[in-house]
Amino acid sequence: MTPAEKKAVFLEKERQIRDKEEELLNIEHEPKAVDHFERLVLGQPNYSEHWVKYMAFHLQGTEIEKARSVARRALKQMNVREENERLNIWVALLNLENLYGTEESFKETLDEALKLSDDYQIRLKVLEIYSNSDKTRELEQLVSVMMRKYKTDMECQLACLKALMKCGLSDKARQCLQKALASFSSKQHVNLLSRFALIENEYGHAVESHALFESVLTSYPSRVDIWFIYVDMLIKAGSITLARCLFSLSIICT
Repeated sequence: MTPAEKKAVFLEKERQIRDKEEELLNIEHEPKAVDHFERLVLGQPNYSEHWVKYMAFHLQGTEIEKARSVARRALKQMNVREENERLNIWVALLNLENLYGTEESFKETLDEALKLSDDYQIRLKVLEIYSNSDKTRELEQLVSVMMRKYKTDMECQLACLKALMKCGLSDKARQCLQKALASFSSKQHVNLLSRFALIENEYGHAVESHALFESVLTSYPSRVDIWFIYVDMLIKAGSITLARCLFSLSIICT
């Protein structure tokens, strides 16, 4: 083989290697077939994103059972120490059962997830699932359980209140707020009420939001942080004149 021929062979092998590398890179970013996904999940079995995309691939073809099977396989193959990655699979499976399964299959999957994963995190995710799909009856039942079980966890209480507001259950949310206040000290009430006021505003209840902020600031006029939160909310809503007036008032009151 001449030097020129050897060089040509070498360059051809280099090109083949580059092509293979590009193919593998494209598969990782845009898998389009079962064998592509299989290569990804075998190479990175603890990476939930690959498994979830694999599930979505089957769902696009309305192959529900195959998507469900992928999720179950992921839970078997993923390391038990990878709690967050496994949580992502449970959430994907719960979403699948919520959209395509039966009430019974969802309940069975939820019961299993609560036993095998972080029950608090699972319940928080199910709050989102119910509120996103307007399942008000199931949402109210879950909120009742969570607000009682985690009554001293302010983040949990606020997540429950927000889910109710998102589903249009504003009166129910305000009733639950009053119950939640009983679990916290008067100092903590300020944070809970001001954060709920932001939720009121987020879901179109500006009048109630303003009234709640004003009530808090009447009782705690020296809380500069609450004044700033209120002013910032008004600025984002485009109420510049009112924001300026409140800012001036905050200087006088504090």
